[in-house]
Amino acid sequence: MSEQAKLTLLQEKIKDAKSHGRRGSIFMVLGIILAGIGFSFYGYGWVVGWSALVLGIVGVIMAIFGILENLFYSRERIRLMRELERMAIKIPTCSKCGKQIPQGNYTFCPFCGSPLTPPPP
Repeated sequence: MSEQAKLTLLQEKIKDAKSHGRRGSIFMVLGIILAGIGFSFYGYGWVVGWSALVLGIVGVIMAIFGILENLFYSRERIRLMRELERMAIKIPTCSKCGKQIPQGNYTFCPFCGSPLTPPPP
């Protein structure tokens, strides 16, 4: 797989993690709203029976799943962003021996002596 294909795949995975995180946030907000409505109706006695209590419990469960999904995919997105940063930062290597060039202002490879930049015409 080429370097460009790997970068594109990482970017697609990051987009996917963002959309899953948004979906988790939506589930969380809807769950909190449902729980608030259900427990309020049950507490004030506006709805007779267990339906309001069930609505509140379903809302709490929905909010918990939304929070968990949001946390999981935000961690995944952070991991993918770090991997993307590592791939984007290129470490200079010698074209002849293939060893990594240490930081510094080198015009010749310190290991094999070949020129690192093409000579000017």
